[in-house]
Amino acid sequence: MPSHNSATLIGHVGKDVEFKALSNTSLASFSLAVSEKRKGTERTDWFRVKLFGKTAEIARDYVNKGDAVLVEGAVHIEEWTDKEKNKRTSVELIGNRLVLLGNKKREEGPAANEFQASDDDVPF
Repeated sequence: MPSHNSATLIGHVGKDVEFKALSNTSLASFSLAVSEKRKGTERTDWFRVKLFGKTAEIARDYVNKGDAVLVEGAVHIEEWTDKEKNKRTSVELIGNRLVLLGNKKREEGPAANEFQASDDDVPF
C-alpha cells in the first residue's frame, strides 16, 4: 500500500538556530511553537525542525528566535532514554521548504522569502 508523510507547520521559532557543518551537507535545527485557539483556550505544541543543505544555510543566516516561519516536510518521531532512565519523545519535522513570514523585531511589510531544498540536500 502506498504511503505519504507530509506536514506543513506555521509558527514562531523558539530559540536561535543551531547550525552544524556535516561531512557532506549542513544541518540547521530549531524549535517551533505552533499555537491554536479553540473554544476560548490556547494550546501550543512544540516541534523540532531540521533543515539540510542550502536551506539550512539560509536558516542560519536569516532565522532568529521569535521569527514567524512556514516549514513543509516529513514528520519523524524521535524516541530516547534520558540520563534518569525516563523515556522521552520528540516530534521532528525534516523540512524541505522554508518560508520566512516575518520578524517580531521588525515591522516591515509581509514580504515572504521562500527556500526549498533539493533531494541532494537531505542525507537520507
